[in-house]
Amino acid sequence: MTWLDARGGVAHRSEVRAAGFGRRAEQATRTLGRWWVASPAALPLLAAAATRNGRVACVSAAKHRGLAVLHDPGLRHLVVAPNAHRAVGPRECLHWGRPLVPSPRGALVESVPDMLAHVATCLPRLDALVIWESALRKHLLTAASLRSIDWPSARARELATAASALSDSVLETVLADGLRRRGIPFVQQVPLGGHRVDFLVDGAVVVQTDGWEFHSDPSARRRDLEHDARLLLDGVPVLRFDKVHVLERLGATLDTIDEARWVRRRAA
Repeated sequence: MTWLDARGGVAHRSEVRAAGFGRRAEQATRTLGRWWVASPAALPLLAAAATRNGRVACVSAAKHRGLAVLHDPGLRHLVVAPNAHRAVGPRECLHWGRPLVPSPRGALVESVPDMLAHVATCLPRLDALVIWESALRKHLLTAASLRSIDWPSARARELATAASALSDSVLETVLADGLRRRGIPFVQQVPLGGHRVDFLVDGAVVVQTDGWEFHSDPSARRRDLEHDARLLLDGVPVLRFDKVHVLERLGATLDTIDEARWVRRRAA
């Protein structure tokens, strides 16, 4: 059934009938629990949620929506009703409770606010911040709407204040958080030399991040180097870091940035 496959292969019986399909079409599918039907091409994550009469939640909902995830815990996260059966399957993480935002009966993925609330309390803070800022980048909500929600946990309330739409990548989120926690002043997405730079640290040093993959396009890499050279000729030093520097050697990277800004200040 093409209609069903376009919905991830799983739908509530009421939706199938509201779409005009009769019992014969329903008989061509398999049943999941009491209220759901699935096609042979059903997404396993959605099928698991339907089987439990729950919803895809937390980091699993983030991945399903295509958001950036710093570390994949490798577990299937589902949210179920407070009175649901509490046996947890292998490689499964269950969340219980009432939603912040009521979802339609046929929804198999929890709302964005509920996803963020679960992420905030389930994952380490930095992993949660990466997902929160990815949601902002994808315009799933705005920074203003984040701050207007009555979040149920102190961690979520702190993230609602800290999350920014200025970081264009996971690396920028991680580096910005590290700079902030180290107390190093910076601004993001500053126009300099005809292009925006990732960070201007202490008004003296430019910091750029190379993305998850090194430049596959030689011309893009060449433009970056030419821009770095123009900034250097204007008296602005440029530090460039890749994912290893940011994700695996963050402490040493922050030390280098801090030293560079003080060297620059002494030379000024």
